[in-house]
Amino acid sequence: MDVFLATQPIFDAENRVFGYEILYRENETNTFSEETDADFASGNTLVRCFMDFGLPTLTNNTRAFVNFTTEFIKNEVATLFPKDQLVVEILETVEITGEILDACRKLKAHGYLLAIDDFVYQPGYEKLLPLVDIIKVDFKQSGPAEQAEIIRKYGRPGLSFLAEKVETQEEHDRALKQGYAYFQGYFYARPSINRAKKLTPYSQTRIRLINLLNEPEPDFRQIAGLVETDIAFSYEILRLVNSAYYSPAKPITSISFAISVLGIEELRKWLYIVFISGLQENQPGELVRTSLLRGKVMENLAEAAGRPHQKSTMMTIGMFSLLDVLLERPMAEAIEGLHFPEEIKNALIGSGGEDFLHSCEEVAICYEHGVWQKATQQAGRIGITPQMLQTAYANAVKWMETFYL
Repeated sequence: MDVFLATQPIFDAENRVFGYEILYRENETNTFSEETDADFASGNTLVRCFMDFGLPTLTNNTRAFVNFTTEFIKNEVATLFPKDQLVVEILETVEITGEILDACRKLKAHGYLLAIDDFVYQPGYEKLLPLVDIIKVDFKQSGPAEQAEIIRKYGRPGLSFLAEKVETQEEHDRALKQGYAYFQGYFYARPSINRAKKLTPYSQTRIRLINLLNEPEPDFRQIAGLVETDIAFSYEILRLVNSAYYSPAKPITSISFAISVLGIEELRKWLYIVFISGLQENQPGELVRTSLLRGKVMENLAEAAGRPHQKSTMMTIGMFSLLDVLLERPMAEAIEGLHFPEEIKNALIGSGGEDFLHSCEEVAICYEHGVWQKATQQAGRIGITPQMLQTAYANAVKWMETFYL
């Protein structure tokens, strides 16, 4: 499933990007329906920022301006995000009550920046304004005299003013002359659409499982309990341990027993398989098949090279080597929430690591692309003969035919 957000840059007086306003979008038409509930829009924007995109990605490591409704301010939702990455935009519809003021004081104490969106003075602002860092003034809804009067009347050290919906050179020049510090509007840039793949609840559960399984000393009971909450994965595990491959003496129906039969290494492998397979929506099935086949080839190459201790690492690198393509985001972002060991992260991102890992991956990729000579030459450098390479690939294909979920 695709999810969308729009971003519009906010500039300072030196034409440097200070941050981006994050705007809720239902699709890629780049419009916002006035019928959309404000809490729904703010909630979805925050969830998408956090779970699906990541704030640094959306804002290029600047600040995100996000609309906050009454409920989200009272519940201090902002504290889920780093204080140096977020500006809390208090919507003009928020009634300034004692509860809201207390929440804003707490946010200020934690170091968050507060802004008032579409500023028009209303009762309660006399108590809110001392807490605010930025006042946003709508240049379409206000005239030149009002724009200047707001700065004259409310200006103080530590308070900045942002001219929004600026559409002409004349408006920009006037805002600059009047003392506005930040600028936003069509004159500078229209909102741009950002698209990401939304992970399903099952995918999120499996990420938790992946992280548990990658801990130095995995907690068996915790893992079994989490597996049991994932009906689809539980089914796959029971189907696997009851297959001819494991040949149990009698049918296994207990998840805990099934996990003990598999062991941590095998459980991790099959979790990776169902996780990758679950990302197939809106993607060619061949991408998933290639990921799994590549992982098995690399595992077989590790065995052939006399490195059985690296089989699991090789399988992981191969299976996740196309995760950036499946999720349509850079690899560093795609694996950000997965607690892989550093050697696996480095190999996937391509930022160093053991030569054997990179060489093995290159051999597998060259072979699957039919670049036989290069594959053979690279394999020779890590002690793999042409016959060993052919056998590794043939056995991987046979494995795929038997176990591909």
